[in-house]
Amino acid sequence: MLNYLKRIFVSASLYFTSITFVYALIIALVYGSTENGGLLSAWRTVMFFAFSLSFAAVNGIFYKFGRRVLAVLSHALLTGVAFYLFMIFPAGIKGSTAFVGMVLYYIIYALASAIILGLLSRTDRKKEREKDYQPVFGRKKAE
Repeated sequence: MLNYLKRIFVSASLYFTSITFVYALIIALVYGSTENGGLLSAWRTVMFFAFSLSFAAVNGIFYKFGRRVLAVLSHALLTGVAFYLFMIFPAGIKGSTAFVGMVLYYIIYALASAIILGLLSRTDRKKEREKDYQPVFGRKKAE
């Protein structure tokens, strides 16, 4: 149990750092160096960490069930709910803007998932090819 919690907190910390960095970079590009805009609020950083924790916890689906279609779909659904609860709802975003935010989230999710699952599939195939030959009928491989 302790290893599981440790894995969740390490993953959440990595996600939190990435999310905060990307957000701060976007804000800096939009607002520049103006004094009155673009500050990263304490409440928003708390929501970033809550989302990161939930995202890391939901990753347990992949650890338990592998990369099956149902696991990917349930991961997408649960992280989408977490995104809404911790990023959109607390910001007071409503209506079509919230819908656009969710659509953007799922587009980014789909792109990232396709890249990650493609890379994992490639490494799995490479590992499978590099496995030692195991004889089926007890004979040794001719060298």
